[in-house]
Amino acid sequence: MSYQSILTEIRQRFIDQVATPLSLDVEYENLPSGGTDNAIAPPREPETDTLFVRAYNRPGAAQQAEIGKVGTRSARWVGLLIVQVFVPSGLGTKPGYDIADKMLVEFGAKTVGSVTYGLITPTYAGPAGDRWQLNLSCPWTAEFMV
Repeated sequence: MSYQSILTEIRQRFIDQVATPLSLDVEYENLPSGGTDNAIAPPREPETDTLFVRAYNRPGAAQQAEIGKVGTRSARWVGLLIVQVFVPSGLGTKPGYDIADKMLVEFGAKTVGSVTYGLITPTYAGPAGDRWQLNLSCPWTAEFMV
């Protein structure tokens, strides 16, 4: 398991379990819309009347969790998946909280593969231009051998 494979596992879970089923227009950090690695695009603004999401992964500190010989020591890496939801003005708050609910079902307090996810925290961010913004945070911990 590598750092990059852990980040890819988290991003792919978001794509498979949240973005695709909800048909979300998602911008991933340093990737074009759709999350493919074949081209890098600068941040973009969505079309005027569409729900739009930005997804970021913020890794934190890694630490050795167990002592042992090389290949038998486990390490722990923590981080935060942040999803910014931008809802067009006039649609209310429900579309943003629908995404929060879907993330809670798919990520909240679950271990999937090498990653354990915490509970989703929705944070009201308020008006963002001609949109309403809701930020969703999901802490995660990954265990792997070193």
